[in-house]
Amino acid sequence: MVGFTVPIVPYRGGAPPGSRAPRGRGRLGAMETHDAGLGCEVLEPGAAPAGAADAGHRPPAARVRALAAGPLPVLVRCEADDEAESTALVALYAWLGARLFTTGHPRSARQALDMVASVAGGRPPAAVRRGLA
Repeated sequence: MVGFTVPIVPYRGGAPPGSRAPRGRGRLGAMETHDAGLGCEVLEPGAAPAGAADAGHRPPAARVRALAAGPLPVLVRCEADDEAESTALVALYAWLGARLFTTGHPRSARQALDMVASVAGGRPPAAVRRGLA
């Protein structure tokens, strides 16, 4: 058996070590917004953007669907103390058609929006894994 070595060179695209490449982010107030490919944004708690239909805090699914069918983007307030609960709410309402979210957990909300966009076919998955049975 012949031994060999494979060099492993991480690609960072010129970014400093330990940093992530920017992914469609802008600034809105004191918190970054994020566009996951669905046109969704994560806003700071209490934000009230002009020209949006406010569905309120944990609205019923039928209300979000009805508002999403209209011309205005739908704002849903997913402000929960539990990060997992807030993330699940963001994913659910994004799937139903809401496009603006207020939450105290922006990082996990962005990941949920990326997941929903990937499942819906709006963007490619962040990582592709192939499982063999």
